[in-house]
Amino acid sequence: MTSSDLTYQIVDYLRKNLDREYGIKIFKLSTSIFAARVPRQQIREFGDIDSDRIAEYMRAHIPGSRLNRATHAYIIADTDYVEVDPANLFDCVYDAEIDIDTIGSDTDYVFNSIESRIILEEQKEAEKLREKSIVEAIEEPEESEEITPDQNVPVEDAEATIHRILDHFAHGKQKKIAVGRQTSGRRAEVLTQTKRGRYVRYRMPVDKPGDIAIAPTIRAAAMHADPDKEFTIRGSDIREKVRRRRVATLICVVFDASGSMDDLKKTSVTKSVVLALLRDAYQRRDRVSLVTYAGRGAEVILPFTSSVELARRYIEHIPFGSTTPLAAGLKRGMEVLRSENRKEPSAIPILVLVTDGTANMPLQIGGNINREIANVCRLLKQDINVLVIDISEEGADLAEDIAHACGGGYYHPSRISQQVLYHAIKCEQESVSDVKSEGV
Repeated sequence: MTSSDLTYQIVDYLRKNLDREYGIKIFKLSTSIFAARVPRQQIREFGDIDSDRIAEYMRAHIPGSRLNRATHAYIIADTDYVEVDPANLFDCVYDAEIDIDTIGSDTDYVFNSIESRIILEEQKEAEKLREKSIVEAIEEPEESEEITPDQNVPVEDAEATIHRILDHFAHGKQKKIAVGRQTSGRRAEVLTQTKRGRYVRYRMPVDKPGDIAIAPTIRAAAMHADPDKEFTIRGSDIREKVRRRRVATLICVVFDASGSMDDLKKTSVTKSVVLALLRDAYQRRDRVSLVTYAGRGAEVILPFTSSVELARRYIEHIPFGSTTPLAAGLKRGMEVLRSENRKEPSAIPILVLVTDGTANMPLQIGGNINREIANVCRLLKQDINVLVIDISEEGADLAEDIAHACGGGYYHPSRISQQVLYHAIKCEQESVSDVKSEGV
């Protein structure tokens, strides 16, 4: 008996001992086997509803610790099945820290791992069907979006460095699929459900398909086609296009306007850095907001704008003085970004904190300053990219701690100098590889 025959017998035994309506169980045979039954004739009909039901049941009834010894995992339909990697399946279901947002089903990632196996099997079968007229000459050219090359060349090497920093943050943590209002930008790309953008791949539709991928749909239908009968396309054969398009970045610059910054060198470097950020944002079609903190709280001195001149006028007339409510500044910056991000869900949010690492005023009278800052950092880490620029003379532990707690970047020059600051940022940026989190 071959191994494939043995596997088929095992799967047949599992099928008979599971309820067709999402029966899920761990079987102890020669090894521990996880099996889930779906009410589908064929496994290629597996969809988002199925992945949701399986994941919900597992989270509610099967502790993750019980699955540690499972060596095989099968998703079983009426006539066939698919074997998936147990570790990948269980990690997807039980992992509580997902860095990407999803559209439709919150268990798309489970379905995708299963669909990739199905697609692989379909591709193998498609090779055998090439001689059939129904699949001959079906080639759909990839649609492309004309993107104008960037013509804006920074006038200073320092601004080019700032540009690369923000590009890294924009690409480092992106949303999985963009919906809602989408404003074009140049810095980052995300996947989108709209009909605009480059066609990069296909998927089974979450809801009613609006942008059908013709070639993949026909290939899926060809898998069950009878050469002697009329060619038909089932609902389960439909594939929709997934496109990628460029989106804008929202940058909230939060900087210290307290008495600790009332020093000519500090204020000069701070204004230079902020203006460089603003110029880069203008070139990249990003929008920038300015938040200052001093005294008892923080203030939005400039709502989101793409006007560099308007921002410049605000910066040049900022008064420095009073106490340093750093937690209030972080909290206000987070609120501003989240509020704007709700209006423009596809945009990439970035908070840039310019600080000397001083904090001497709590959010509430008698509050614990360090605890308040830690709590705000924990919230920022969930969905906002953070860049901390430390302009203190010797480097501040608090500024570095904030960057670490937010999962962001930290930059500090060895002395208060605009040139050294840019050089430090450039060296740090070149040591980091861009990470794409896109994909469906």
